[in-house]
Amino acid sequence: RKLCRASLEIWRQAGRRGVWLKLPSASAHLVPIAIKLGFKYHHAKEDYVMLTTWLQATENSLPSFASHSVGVGGVVSRDGPDGKEILVVQEKNGPVTGIWKLPGGMSEQGEDVGETAVREVYEETGVECTFERVVCFRQAHGAVFGMSDFYFVCLLTPLSPSQRLRPQESEIAAAKWMSAPELPRLPYYKGLYHSIMELAVAAAEGSYKGIAADSLPIGFGPATMPFTTPSSDASQCPT
Repeated sequence: RKLCRASLEIWRQAGRRGVWLKLPSASAHLVPIAIKLGFKYHHAKEDYVMLTTWLQATENSLPSFASHSVGVGGVVSRDGPDGKEILVVQEKNGPVTGIWKLPGGMSEQGEDVGETAVREVYEETGVECTFERVVCFRQAHGAVFGMSDFYFVCLLTPLSPSQRLRPQESEIAAAKWMSAPELPRLPYYKGLYHSIMELAVAAAEGSYKGIAADSLPIGFGPATMPFTTPSSDASQCPT
């Protein structure tokens, strides 16, 4: 404790502003000492906790930890006897059980949204797909753990329209193919989510092209799926 206190004072006098302190799990017993010396929690992972302190009388300008989570839904369609059908699921757990929704879930670290959509659709329904494009996305605040949240809707193409549905036993109560026009008419889709479902149907039917995505170099390293505008023949967003 004395050594840390002395170091902080030397750094303060030298004009240093912020200090990052990363403590592995094996050093967790040092956290109370760091707190008494003025450190505050920044974030924690499975194997460490990160703390910070600001040494000067100016405003703390250390960056916050990650501010957003990313959720992804997949629009998978096929030709049915009466027109386009969209793959939907009902969840077993969580706040949205009992409603038909697009299959999907949370994006994992280092995973592009298209990869998330393909993975989640396969895990929840057993349907293998390829990623085509982003249909739309929305931003919300005050989501899980008080964080902000992005939700991307991606258009996918099934490798075969006749694949047998295999609902994920631990997560999914039911999966089925629903007539595309029926989806936005479901009574629980209102406001923003009604508009999202309308866009999903328009993308499935081919009247809305969505947002093309690709991985392009950005000069100092490979970019991760920067979004580009659709081709010039893309249809207008439905109103």
